[in-house]
Amino acid sequence: MENETYISPIAIDLGAAHTGVYSLIYKAGSTLADVEEKSGVVYELDPQNNTLLMVSRRQKRHQRRNLDRRQMAKRLFRLIWEKTFWFAMGRGRCPKHWILV
Repeated sequence: MENETYISPIAIDLGAAHTGVYSLIYKAGSTLADVEEKSGVVYELDPQNNTLLMVSRRQKRHQRRNLDRRQMAKRLFRLIWEKTFWFAMGRGRCPKHWILV
């Protein structure tokens, strides 16, 4: 008996109001015209039960992005500082004749 390998890709679209899923199953080495099984469905959220745009969610998301952006900027500054000036940042590592502003 021959070992048959099947491929089953799944595509998911996570939209705000509509979420869609598409899947199909076919034998390895065959063309997409020979697809044995395919299906797709779109899920709709009930607008009365779900709030799609929540102010608190947006505030938290923007707050998190701001914190991440600040941390990445500090990390980039530290990397440039250490690679350009060959100087490790931190307490007690600064030569006395250097003035850090």
